[in-house]
Amino acid sequence: MTLSLSVENVSKRYRLGTIGSGTASDDIKRWWSTKIMRRGDPLSPLMPAIDHGNRDGDILWAVRDVSFSVDEGAVIGIIGKNGAGKSTLLKILSQITAPTSGRIRVNGRLASLLEVGTGFNGELTGRDNIYLNGGILGMTPPEIRRRFDEIVDFAEIEEFIDTPVKRYSSGMYVRLAFSVAAHLEADIMIIDEVLAVGDIGFQKKCLGKISDSSSAGRTILFVSHRMDHITALCPRSIVMQAGSLVHDGPTEDALSYYYRLFDTVEASPLAERLDRRGRGRVRVLDVWIENQSGERVETIITGQTLVFKMRIRNMTGKTVGNLSAGIGIFSFSNMFAASLSTTEGGLGAFSVEDEMIVAFRVERMSLNQGQFYLNCSVRSATGAYEFDDLIENAKTFHIDYGDFHGIGQSGGGFVSIEHHAETEVVEAHTDKSPQANAVG
Repeated sequence: MTLSLSVENVSKRYRLGTIGSGTASDDIKRWWSTKIMRRGDPLSPLMPAIDHGNRDGDILWAVRDVSFSVDEGAVIGIIGKNGAGKSTLLKILSQITAPTSGRIRVNGRLASLLEVGTGFNGELTGRDNIYLNGGILGMTPPEIRRRFDEIVDFAEIEEFIDTPVKRYSSGMYVRLAFSVAAHLEADIMIIDEVLAVGDIGFQKKCLGKISDSSSAGRTILFVSHRMDHITALCPRSIVMQAGSLVHDGPTEDALSYYYRLFDTVEASPLAERLDRRGRGRVRVLDVWIENQSGERVETIITGQTLVFKMRIRNMTGKTVGNLSAGIGIFSFSNMFAASLSTTEGGLGAFSVEDEMIVAFRVERMSLNQGQFYLNCSVRSATGAYEFDDLIENAKTFHIDYGDFHGIGQSGGGFVSIEHHAETEVVEAHTDKSPQANAVG
């Protein structure tokens, strides 16, 4: 099979807080080597891997020693936590930024959908911006003219095509921008989180367009935090972590590896986590799940009775009142699955003097099989969302299918819904038309 893309030991480093190398002589050496002699940067030799992630003093390795290859017509997912190096890698592949070291081989024309709408001019009409943006993305005027009607039809803005885009709604703007980029006639498409915007109907349409491009033999590299999109589109995925490629294989295995990365965050005691926001009058110290026996559990079964508990501490030394506590439950595809709160649960506003445990009892867990994580918060019970403590990915857990309906088998879908089925008798249909009563 023909190789479409090859990435060989690609790295990209940035020096934090400085511009230039610090001395005129070093800057001249760097300019002479990279710009005139077309060689590597003499001041940035690759260093051996270090134990503390992608930082080395004031040096940040956004991408480090990444290698992989993609066959023609393949669809590859690229996943990883925020800051893993995904977008930097795509910018290198798209030639938006140059690698510090390494080599990239591209077989065919490459198009990037990294930031839809880049290059749009608000004063120009939708028609003018199709030509402007298409040209920026590498389309020739004949190509744009040939595909103009397709672009407009896909964006569903024909009525407003001669209206300045500054008067477009955000949804119209995104639809037009994606439509222009999606109609590039390219052999390789690089797509970065462009489906994070727009309504559900538009997202489905975009997924269909990407799938059609794949069926037509285009190679696609697709970055998303929506694991359902990754699963639907990509048979193979690579996982990035701290600038390095840490896993490459079937998407199902890649997702399992990706989920385990969150366990390393959770390994730090919640009270010591620094990635939190809020005024800090009250702090979440711990969160856990108990079964009916009061035992802490990491895996739960659909239909179980559970108690979600959150320990909080007053950090001020005096009573803090008018508080509301909550837990958000999210799937690993970033879908907001459910919320638990003292307001919804009937407790209302409460006060804390020193430490206390807030408990949320769930009589029958209705969520079905999957990986989930919890966000925890304590905030003001009235007015704006003024958080005292907000910590994301505070805990991960797994749900297995259970006999929610008591019929000896598991239900399907994202949730199991309590329901009752019955039948209704309908009177037999009688054709009373004049023709039916006529005698032959």
